[in-house]
Amino acid sequence: MFYDSWSIQPGDGIIDRMNGALSTCKFFFFFISKNSLTSEMVKMEWQNALMATANSSINFIPVKLDDCVVPTIISQKLYIDIYRNGIDVGIRQIIDVVSGNSTYREEASTFHNLKAYLTPTETSQFDFEIRAEVYLEPASRYVIVSENEDTKVWCTSDSLVMTKKGSLISNQSEKKLYLFYISVNRATSPGFPVRISASDSKMLNVAEVLHATSESDYERLPVVAILPDKMFHFGADVEVPLYEILGTGKSQEEIAEIVSKSISNSLNKKS
Repeated sequence: MFYDSWSIQPGDGIIDRMNGALSTCKFFFFFISKNSLTSEMVKMEWQNALMATANSSINFIPVKLDDCVVPTIISQKLYIDIYRNGIDVGIRQIIDVVSGNSTYREEASTFHNLKAYLTPTETSQFDFEIRAEVYLEPASRYVIVSENEDTKVWCTSDSLVMTKKGSLISNQSEKKLYLFYISVNRATSPGFPVRISASDSKMLNVAEVLHATSESDYERLPVVAILPDKMFHFGADVEVPLYEILGTGKSQEEIAEIVSKSISNSLNKKS
């Protein structure tokens, strides 16, 4: 393994040490991002590594981290796309490359950096934890879309928060929906989720969770329901991807299969 802070000592020639490391390198992972593409030192490293692939056994593997433009000279190579497919798939593919296994993974149709994890309680309350999976989201502006007019929405993770009730809207099935806006005065970043709770005196029906992508535009967040073992007695907390079920037109058999698979995966993780 070659890491500059460990491998290069004061007085060493940086270029010589880089060339020496390349001469014994088997895998060269080039992590492509807007920042790395503007670094002259990184540019020198990856270009030297790419040239070395012509007359050595170096495996040059590009790894895309954000929405940067992949340089034309390496766009011909099949790259690992963490930006689109997520960090879990990317790490698995990196391990597979080093292990010599197939790197094929079924890719998600759309990558979502933000996901809302919903936990029901024994009262008419839902607790949401909105997580950034890979990179930070600078605007922590969210909307809870509820079928309940008197829904109460508040933030449990932060104190500097703005909330307001929006206008009444109707969806395609003519259901009345109420918008509840909540803004947190910080970014949502990996390891620092935003926690929001919603409750009502009646049975609560939350239709969607939205995130602001601009001053006027919002995107629908994937919602993962966490079914706690203390309430449902499955033998472990179970995560069910609601965005694979709700509004997809799947049959009852297909939905049951997704839930059954979710329960099985959760039990396997516990064991």
